[in-house]
Amino acid sequence: MGERKYDGVRGYWDGAQLLTRGGRRIAAPAWFTAGWPVQPLDGELWAGRGRFEQAQSTVARDTPDDAAWRGMRYMVFDLPAHPGPLR
Repeated sequence: MGERKYDGVRGYWDGAQLLTRGGRRIAAPAWFTAGWPVQPLDGELWAGRGRFEQAQSTVARDTPDDAAWRGMRYMVFDLPAHPGPLR
């Protein structure tokens, strides 16, 4: 079975904040990341199939648009600090 590909924006959770692949802070609402672990996560911020532009626009804002973020999901594909594979 092949790896699922999401059409989203890469997002890295460093255990305290959400960052772009280039290291820029993503201004996600506090409720979006509430309860996330202190363990780093790597994944994609996804707004749904065929909605890449919406995901990109939502993530690019300096001030989070609460309504836009309600349509976003964080699809984790790696645990960088974990010694074993992600299943």
